[in-house]
Amino acid sequence: MKKKRIVAALLAIMLLSATALTACDKKADEPAGVGNASVTIGDDGREMKGNLYLEGLPVVKEQETFTFLIDDVTDPAKIQELEMIKQITEDTNVKVDFLVYPNAVAVEKKNTMLNTGDYPDVMGGWLIGAGDVVKFGTTEKIFIPLEELFAEYAPNVEEALALPGIKQNMTLPDGHIYSPPYPVPEPELIFAPYINQVWLDNLDLEMPTTTEQFYDVLKAFKEQDANGNGDPNDEIPISAQSTRLGNWFALFGYPVIDTTMLVDGDKLVVPAVEPSYKEAIKFFNKLYEEQLLDQEVFSREHDSFFPQGKGVDSTFGAAILYNPSDMSPGLGEDGLFVRGTDYVPLPPLTNPQGQKPVYARGSTGTTTFVSQLVVTDAAKNPETIVRWIDHVYNKEISTQIQFGKFDVTLTDNGDGTYTPMEKTDITGAPGYVQFLSAIPRFPRPDLFAKVTNEPSQQAMRDAEDNMDEVWKDNLSTKIPTVWRTAEESKELSVIETDLNNHIKKTRAEWITGTADVEADWDAYLKQMDDFGLQKYIEINTKQINAALGK
Repeated sequence: MKKKRIVAALLAIMLLSATALTACDKKADEPAGVGNASVTIGDDGREMKGNLYLEGLPVVKEQETFTFLIDDVTDPAKIQELEMIKQITEDTNVKVDFLVYPNAVAVEKKNTMLNTGDYPDVMGGWLIGAGDVVKFGTTEKIFIPLEELFAEYAPNVEEALALPGIKQNMTLPDGHIYSPPYPVPEPELIFAPYINQVWLDNLDLEMPTTTEQFYDVLKAFKEQDANGNGDPNDEIPISAQSTRLGNWFALFGYPVIDTTMLVDGDKLVVPAVEPSYKEAIKFFNKLYEEQLLDQEVFSREHDSFFPQGKGVDSTFGAAILYNPSDMSPGLGEDGLFVRGTDYVPLPPLTNPQGQKPVYARGSTGTTTFVSQLVVTDAAKNPETIVRWIDHVYNKEISTQIQFGKFDVTLTDNGDGTYTPMEKTDITGAPGYVQFLSAIPRFPRPDLFAKVTNEPSQQAMRDAEDNMDEVWKDNLSTKIPTVWRTAEESKELSVIETDLNNHIKKTRAEWITGTADVEADWDAYLKQMDDFGLQKYIEINTKQINAALGK
């Protein structure tokens, strides 16, 4: 009898083990959530799978919650009070438990969570990079593919994916899409060369057309009290944030942004080893030695750069700016940015070498952020999350996120246009503080042109359009998103670090005059090769050509 009980027990254990293994295999083979549930009809006549409505609002019958790690500076205690968060929660019946931290802390949390296996349902914002998607999506399978869920449950996301080039940008080498696209209207030329038109007018100077004339203008800015405040020593003729200094080198051929490669016509180039780079360095060394170039340019970060242009008197004669509002302290009584028209595009200049200046194209009218939100395999109901995302991508919801809630800060005119309402201390808050700014959304490409009575924004769009027009014949080909495999990323990581450090070190030495670019050039190129430049070019050429469909 005892023996029979033992055998029975062993059989039961084996049966349970087999059942568990079968369950594990099923879990591995089948998607999580309600994907395989049968379709039923809800009380309101809508089709359902489990607790999920397949279309319409609310998204679920009984409220569901998912966790979302994101970087933001909003007080976590006040997030649920934000107007658009409240509306989306009410619309969908889905509550989001936001885990919000400043960026540096959020990145650290993300790394710890992924390494320990204790991570939330969703991660997003600016803490997820393309490398994370490759590693934790294609390799470690923590981030789940979303393209089939988008096709079944997210028509608004599908609309975004259908915009030219976006699905291609979002698709990884394994054929999957791991994040909804975040397309943002953007000028073709960003962080571009601007010059202070007021200073030109004060000194009765013409817009320069050659690099020699540009030098003469900068010298006049330095010596002739260009800002007209009576102090001839407070002008800084030319500057940039330290990370944007290399953009200026496009005046001699190409911008040099570390090892970034450009497509110039049919040619793929590494600007940091082009002869034009050496000529740019010599020119900026001359500017530095004559104190025409900002003497603090190598330490100019965000906080130390922008205040220089925002005092009572503007102190930059020429600078690399996203648009002229960078140099403004705010809006004036007329609703326009103060000094918003002081800075105008510096056109492509003729250089002594006769090389055509080529600037890096920032976008083709739309920039797409490709890793703004990922869903992890911890999510019990990814379909619910995808439907929540799709509601955020709804045209009216995304419009209100961007410009403010209807009837609070924005009026829907009923004809496809919108008018911002007069803002007050009670109701006045732009859309981005009614929602978490790092969460992706889908402002339609023509949205900004349909918002009327925003003179400051219109002025900046006009300035950006003007810059695009001035440089339209001197722009590189835009390279689509390049997804590196984990192996390629690992191989290139060390090479890129060594190359970038070498570029930054020698650039500072050459411009400040502690070394001579002419004497060092051949050794510089050899050291770049020793660090693996040719391997870097080989791998990137393959990736870029594939992204361009070559």
